[in-house]
Amino acid sequence: MKGWLVLSRHLADDRVFVAAWAATFLVNVAWGFIFPLRNLYIRDAGVPLGLIGTIGTAGMLAFNVASLAFGWLSDATGRRRLLIAASLFVATLVSAAYLWAKGYVDFLLLQVLDLGMIGCYMTLISTRVTAILPPEEQGRGFGLYRMSGSFGFALASLSLGLVTGAFGMRAIFTLGALAYALAFGASLWMGGDGPRRREASQAAPEVNILRAPGLLWFFVASILASTSQYMVFPFFPIFLKDALAASEGQIGLLSMVGVLSEVPAMLYLGALSDRWGRRPLLGLTFALEMARWLGLYVVGALWPVFIIQVLAGVSQARYTLSTVFMSDLVPYERRATAIGLQQLVVGIGMVVAPVLGGLVAEELGVRAIFAVAGLASALATLLFGLTSLSRGDPRGSDRRMT
Repeated sequence: MKGWLVLSRHLADDRVFVAAWAATFLVNVAWGFIFPLRNLYIRDAGVPLGLIGTIGTAGMLAFNVASLAFGWLSDATGRRRLLIAASLFVATLVSAAYLWAKGYVDFLLLQVLDLGMIGCYMTLISTRVTAILPPEEQGRGFGLYRMSGSFGFALASLSLGLVTGAFGMRAIFTLGALAYALAFGASLWMGGDGPRRREASQAAPEVNILRAPGLLWFFVASILASTSQYMVFPFFPIFLKDALAASEGQIGLLSMVGVLSEVPAMLYLGALSDRWGRRPLLGLTFALEMARWLGLYVVGALWPVFIIQVLAGVSQARYTLSTVFMSDLVPYERRATAIGLQQLVVGIGMVVAPVLGGLVAEELGVRAIFAVAGLASALATLLFGLTSLSRGDPRGSDRRMT
């Protein structure tokens, strides 16, 4: 407990950390309003399930390309804060524009812009935060930062029923735009672009991140895991409403349960990874995601989904663990490119998955998506377990590649 208090006080005085914590909280408030119901809104506007899948694919493609492109651009120019602020400004306009969208093309263009800006923001804000964390506290500190997003998403999700009941589903985009605008303000208050707590490398050496033992296989496993996740993502709220008779408020509550479950996972798994290594705990997150999909495939009532959502929340600690894993390997001057490359590699599955999910839903029904997703996650768990769990520094810090 003493270590947690020391770290919290240490970071609370850092302007970059505070601004990033606030911005990510507000960004996730926007996502918490929009993400759980956006595909229901699009379907209610007359877009069929198969085309919803193509919208998701286009959005994921934009997310992946933007992650790598803006990561490289920020490394080349050093203007991370400017790019973060620009991504939030555009996201504000896009969220407001959903109020006037009417057809497939409108929703396609807006999702491409929206997820492109999200890819930019996630890559660059992670790079900035990892730069100010003490090396021996990477996992714990990044988990402390990441929990801001969980709180923001949970707060918005919890209020979905009240918001939609009082103002209709269109209100989620108005509130999303407001939250993005406040996050834009927080980003303007953020400090300079250079690393402050961790020393910058003098020569910024070229880095071949695939030299790290087992990292290539981690990327392959991540492709399979992201395929399973994004097959389900566009259709999960539709399944809850149509198959389990969930209301908009219950869908929001389920989202809140999943997101709040992320908080202890990020904090404690991150701290454990500082001592035990990243790989064993990354393997645990793969296995829990597999259990999640198989549980949803057999579920026949709504109440077990609340338990399954806890597994979902814990499995999402993989984002925290993989980000600090990349931070262990890559110096700050090349880190945004590396994190963007990681997003691109994972995004191979993200691009294919929504269309695949749409085809499965059209031919076999929405529930069948969970069976296919469970198979993909089982393969990811097996592959990662066979190739990676025996590798890495057992003390918790994989050695940086330079």
